[in-house]
Amino acid sequence: MWFQGMLWKLPLPASDGLQYWIEQESTKVAFEFHRTFLKDVVRPHMTIFGPLLSLAELVFAGSMILGLAVRFAGVLAVSYTVQLWLGLHGNASEWPRTYNELIS
Repeated sequence: MWFQGMLWKLPLPASDGLQYWIEQESTKVAFEFHRTFLKDVVRPHMTIFGPLLSLAELVFAGSMILGLAVRFAGVLAVSYTVQLWLGLHGNASEWPRTYNELIS
């Protein structure tokens, strides 16, 4: 699931999917400090964050597929998922159940 999720939001200019969802996340976020971080740090530096997020999802997938450092990668993946869930909780097109399933 992590590997498939990484493919549609490859770093710019390969795909603009990540840019779209960062913009969605920065408008529907649960906490103001999270919105400020996304708008002031992440969005202006998408050329840095895009490859890092793709690499993170590739590491999560590779770790779980190969069975290497699964607990460590799992903790990182859960924190990544909680950040997504808090960022997109106000978006009507998102299913909160999806993030609950990723966390559990």
